[in-house]
Amino acid sequence: HGITGDQMNVLRILRGAHPQGHPRFEVGLRLMRRSPDVTRLLDRLERQGLVERARSGDDARLSVARITKPGLKLLATIDPELDELMQSVTRPVSQAQLRQLARLCDALVP
Repeated sequence: HGITGDQMNVLRILRGAHPQGHPRFEVGLRLMRRSPDVTRLLDRLERQGLVERARSGDDARLSVARITKPGLKLLATIDPELDELMQSVTRPVSQAQLRQLARLCDALVP
């Protein structure tokens, strides 16, 4: 689909904040995998028309990133494919095993 996993993560974060959006630092805090260069991720998504940025109405020093209609449309296309992939990966594992795995992951990443 022409985007990386990190870029997809940013789009999903911004979809969750739609239509208000998030400032760059908030996007960085919410990433599943920390990225030292959230600005570069947002730049690429903005060039692709998937994200737009504007000055915050509350604080002119901040810019707020928002997902665009094409960004929402792209996620609507990707989500079913990702769900199918996750189901195929987890199908051989029981729900109890998945819960145990989630607890182990939580213990590893506080």
